[in-house]
Amino acid sequence: MSKNKDLIDFGNRLRSARKMSGLSMEDLVKKAKGVVTKQSISKYEKGIMKPSSDVLIRLASALSVKPEFFFRHTTIDIFRMQFRKRANLSIKIIESLKQRTIDFLERYIELESILGIQEKFSNPLSNFAINSLQDVENAALKLRVAWELGLAPISNFLELLEENAIRVYEVQNIDDFDGLSARVGDLHVIVINRDLSTDRIRFTAAHELAHILCEFPKGSQKEKLCHAFAGAFLLPKAILERELMKKREQITLWELEEIKQTYGISIQAIVKRAHMLGIVSDFYYRNFQLMLNRKGWKKKEPVEYQGREEAIRFKQLLHYCVSEKIITLSRGAELANISFPDFMENVRAAI
Repeated sequence: MSKNKDLIDFGNRLRSARKMSGLSMEDLVKKAKGVVTKQSISKYEKGIMKPSSDVLIRLASALSVKPEFFFRHTTIDIFRMQFRKRANLSIKIIESLKQRTIDFLERYIELESILGIQEKFSNPLSNFAINSLQDVENAALKLRVAWELGLAPISNFLELLEENAIRVYEVQNIDDFDGLSARVGDLHVIVINRDLSTDRIRFTAAHELAHILCEFPKGSQKEKLCHAFAGAFLLPKAILERELMKKREQITLWELEEIKQTYGISIQAIVKRAHMLGIVSDFYYRNFQLMLNRKGWKKKEPVEYQGREEAIRFKQLLHYCVSEKIITLSRGAELANISFPDFMENVRAAI
């Protein structure tokens, strides 16, 4: 590798780490306690020069990455990022999410490469155009057949995504963010806000799944159709009609709570789906919305879904590599992106 390419690659990695942390150059200077100037950071990122070892260590600490991050050879870029909700996200937050997702995928790809894993994504809904709500119902059923789910409740939605070659990255402490989907070549990823309620995590992941799998015509109400797909996939029409019957004047809270606990979908989404399917009237649905606002249930429903929802594949692969001594403990900590003592605590029982 030429010296110039070395410098440019380092500069790109430094810029990525800075944006991942949501820092401006001035912010980084302050966080590094003045060990470097803004002008020097600019030169580093432009590939004009590289910092000394001491400065590099201080920069890594300020950016909450390991020094090895700057020399990682895997480089990828994300395109077709689609957010479920982004109206209140700043450009800085969006860029930070992009860079953090890239970092996660780079570590994921590296781990799979170490194990010789080459999972190929297959889209059961390719060339299946979604033009109407009936198309949504058909697509949701077709996917359940392809993934051999039948009409059963989905116990761990994030794990289901991973089983079907969709990577899942969980983030925290980002206000006004639900989730996003993105693609890197043939690799797909869904990013989820771990701070959401469990039923909302599931619905958001299903919404983003629609972005990945479904083809929508130009000018369509894509977000509305993705919402409808999430409801149809989590709670099939036949199941809801079996639980509530085909026509209802009223629905008790107990019935809604039972469906929520079984299928992991919010009370609001259940009634919305019942309205879309014609099980309840417009009048009932309007009154239900008024009741939600009056009781404050739009923000916090009266019962929480108790199911488990967690993406575990990356951790499984990492712990396997460490326990079988395929990689060292220090390498494991680097791939996990946590400190060595914290990583040792995580793997203590397996060593």
